[in-house]
Amino acid sequence: MWRAERSPSASQCKESFWELLVFLRGCGSSAPGRQELDRVVLPGSQRVCRRDDESCPPVTMACLPLLLCLSLLLHSELAHPPPAPVNLSVDSLNFRHVLRWKPGDNTPPGTEYGVFVSEEWNEWEQQCNIPTQPQCNQTSGTSMPLMLPEWESQYYLHVKSFFNQTWSPRSKIIVFVPYKETKLGPPEVSLVGYENYIQINISLPWPDDLPNFPSIQQYYEASFRVEFRIGTDGEIGTLETENKSFILENLKKGAEYCIEVKLNTRELNNHEPSAWKCTFTTAVDQQRGLTLGLVIGVPMVAIFIVTSCLLLLFYTGVTCKLKETVPRALIVRNPVSCAL
Repeated sequence: MWRAERSPSASQCKESFWELLVFLRGCGSSAPGRQELDRVVLPGSQRVCRRDDESCPPVTMACLPLLLCLSLLLHSELAHPPPAPVNLSVDSLNFRHVLRWKPGDNTPPGTEYGVFVSEEWNEWEQQCNIPTQPQCNQTSGTSMPLMLPEWESQYYLHVKSFFNQTWSPRSKIIVFVPYKETKLGPPEVSLVGYENYIQINISLPWPDDLPNFPSIQQYYEASFRVEFRIGTDGEIGTLETENKSFILENLKKGAEYCIEVKLNTRELNNHEPSAWKCTFTTAVDQQRGLTLGLVIGVPMVAIFIVTSCLLLLFYTGVTCKLKETVPRALIVRNPVSCAL
């Protein structure tokens, strides 16, 4: 039964009931607004009660469970954490690492993410998307470069979502070891063709973010597997070497050779070979013509340069001119004194 008693607690309960309904309206719920709340059916009764009706019996014990339920519902909606990210993976090329992930199901728009790294599993540090900033900020994207200075360490990584001042549970933890899992880019190859051999030069990528890292060839004890063929469809020959500059000899003269270089390393097979690159060896007639041209041309050019320099020096007066012969009549001799 409803009691006609009007106590301060009952009045506050009744007012709180109305205020909660208005607040829910402001939060986007389907409850009516303050101006529309002219009447409501009180719990436990079919009686319609107006807000400004002083004769309406106050709600006492029946109001408390409803208020508690509405409060818990409102709190859970406002403070509900966003879902954790999923599908974490690391893309690593030449020791440049990028962590990628996907938003969890039903992730609200405007969610940001924080990346956390640890070498000991229990001591987590947030990774900064801009290392020069004094304080780490979250990122709105779904990837972040990783700054991992120790290439032989084992790193633990996870990501959290951040929305409405609330962190999500952490994602699934993944493990990443840089020197075992990075991918090495293809070697750079340059070729110079001669009469019956080709000069081959190989250069490897360098991890710029690791100033103390030794060369890739030294660290991985790498060697090179060279494949070569005549043209684009000839039979493939192979050789292995540890030198980054060497000669491929005993080749046909005047033929096109195509070459590919692969890197062989210890503990790492995740790398790309170079693209096929082609050059020609020099034909015999071309070689003789080149030699004859050099034999004749070089001395002629040298003579021309020397002659031009001498003429220029003489014209500018730098070189001394020959002394002209002075007439005898103009020669003044010292007079001889004669004794009387």
